[in-house]
Parts: sequence; C-alpha cells; structure tokens
Amino acid sequence: MAPCFLTPVQKSFRVETCSELLAICSATPDNVLSQIITDDETWIHHWDPDTKQESMQWKHVNSPLPRKFRTQPLAGQVMATIF
Repeated sequence: MAPCFLTPVQKSFRVETCSELLAICSATPDNVLSQIITDDETWIHHWDPDTKQESMQWKHVNSPLPRKFRTQPLAGQVMATIF
C-alpha cells in the first residue's frame, strides 16, 4: 500500500517495524538476509470459453436461430501466494 494512503496508526507501525529491521541489521550484518521472508499474492482468473466450432449447431434452413445465453466471462478465481 502506498504510504500516502496509510492511517497514522499504520504509519507508526511501519516505522516501528523498520526500526526493528535496522536493529537486526546492525546486530548481525552478515546473516541478515537469511532472516527476512518476503511474499506476494495475486488473483488468477480462469474460465473455459466455448470456441465458435463448439457452439455451432446443426439446423434446418427454415428453423429459427438458436438462442444463446450470455455467459459470465469469469467462472472462478484462485489466489496464488508465493514465498
């Protein structure tokens, strides 16, 4: 989250956390990277669209056009978390 959108409580928590990290860096400068864990998460959207070939139907020349219902573009979503 961008710092300009943080509340005062969130900003003070961020300052405390950074101060603790600086203290760890000062105490053990050679081993500091092995003590940091980072992560990222993202939403992955998935759906199974019909191709034009799959949606075709056999019909007589004089028969009315088949009705097609609008499908939702997103059938589901999954959150992926990476550490």
